Amino acid sequence: MIEIVSLHILKTGGMSFLELLREEYGNEHVYHYIEKDSRFVKLKRALKLRTIPSRAKVIHGHFIFEDVRHIVEKDHPKVIVWFRDPIKRVVSRYHYLMKNISENPNHPKLAWKNDTLLEFAQRPSQINVMSRFIKGIELEDLFFFGFLERFDEDLSELAAKLGWEHTKRVHANSNADYLSKVNTELDEMTRKKLEEINQLDMQLYHSALTLKGIHPIK
Repeated sequence: MIEIVSLHILKTGGMSFLELLREEYGNEHVYHYIEKDSRFVKLKRALKLRTIPSRAKVIHGHFIFEDVRHIVEKDHPKVIVWFRDPIKRVVSRYHYLMKNISENPNHPKLAWKNDTLLEFAQRPSQINVMSRFIKGIELEDLFFFGFLERFDEDLSELAAKLGWEHTKRVHANSNADYLSKVNTELDEMTRKKLEEINQLDMQLYHSALTLKGIHPIK
């Protein structure tokens, strides 16, 4: 029986959270869904998420809510999501992907190698990613949602809700130094364009902050 469904939106601290899930529940009870091939992903994802090992108590990975709706309706697990400022998430994803493409001549997205940030951000698969991940479930119906920008603080809240004991973690971003520089240099016109492109994600992020009673995170 699945107790926790963790939707890992790209570049929101999911790998750090995965390690914590493994420590709390045991590696053998955490099913980590990984996409290794971008071809026919939707079909493969649907099939794999219907053949989860019986010992699994937690599932975590880059799948959307609709992929696991059947699990939620059957087992009524606790659904957990981490969010991030949409602009920072897009910038982080862009530089992460460009770095991987530059290091792998056979990368499945090699054709994107010369994309500017705005060109990348306007590709259909990169628009309003957070909103697409949780489509089908309301914020109020999530067991928990937190924010990467306040990872440790929100993690403490989640730990209290679940009765976890060992929860002190520091999220490590492999692109942190470079990303900090990029965010500083992001001009106002580019930022506004990214906000326009990701309007649904901006609305979602601010709605989530409001529900938590949190002022906009810098």
